[in-house]
Amino acid sequence: MKQLILSALLVGFGVTAQAQTDDASFTEIPFQQALEQGDYSYYVGSQILEGTLYYEPSSLFGYRFEFDIAEKDLTKIPVLIGNPDKGQNSRFVLNKHFKMTPQETARAAVYLGIKTDLNDPKFEEKGCAVTGPIKVQATSIGYFGPKTAEGYASIDALRVLSSGPFEVECKE
Repeated sequence: MKQLILSALLVGFGVTAQAQTDDASFTEIPFQQALEQGDYSYYVGSQILEGTLYYEPSSLFGYRFEFDIAEKDLTKIPVLIGNPDKGQNSRFVLNKHFKMTPQETARAAVYLGIKTDLNDPKFEEKGCAVTGPIKVQATSIGYFGPKTAEGYASIDALRVLSSGPFEVECKE
């Protein structure tokens, strides 16, 4: 009986995994503002977005996964301008992947299709960075955009539709 249940779960998992890579089944829903509170706005929708994934060191934030939306897809997101001198925001922290434990970093890398060991001590010592193309189904955007300070934008991806190949570059 246990084997039958396990087999059914594995078959179900296989169908689910296959469905996640088939972007023809998605309905794109324009982002709509669901919350506005002072300088913070939250948007919900469902859009297929292409761009570049970055995992690189920052003296201010440390390592974090960032998604820079391709220019052709910027019309699919709300206009996000906090500081008029900065222009439209196109770069987002992806899935709130920052300040992570080594286990969270490893899980995020697998989810995003990165095969490089991001927890290898030499990776950080050498100031390495990973970049590459990615296509996601984005479902929400959080944006804190004060007019007098640096803004913060995050985007949540329900599914990674394709990613890579990724390049690793180190400063040393």
